[in-house]
Amino acid sequence: MTSNDSVPFSPATITFTPSAPIVHGEKTYPTLTLRRMKVKDRTMADLVNGDNRKMFAIIASMAGVPIQVIEEMDDDDFTRLEEVAQPLLGKSIRDQKARQEAVVANAVKEAISEVAKSATM
Repeated sequence: MTSNDSVPFSPATITFTPSAPIVHGEKTYPTLTLRRMKVKDRTMADLVNGDNRKMFAIIASMAGVPIQVIEEMDDDDFTRLEEVAQPLLGKSIRDQKARQEAVVANAVKEAISEVAKSATM
């Protein structure tokens, strides 16, 4: 087995069509085409504050658009975009996102457990 055998196939680009075109300034974006993530995309996250904006910056860089274009997206569209962009994101970003989702899931489970305990008392 070579080191490339464990890496899943990733397309070079993905074209995403939001439910409605994204308008930023005088430009309208009916679709966004994202390329595979490069190290320089990760550095874009360092230029903004907030976990959400960091992902917006990475996606914007991969699509070659200003971050404000991503910020103008409908939230459901952005959720779909994150899902279809997964194959293009680097392993470290996918792993980080999985860890964040696990933390949130555990927090929700604990909160539900605490509510259930207090309801039976």
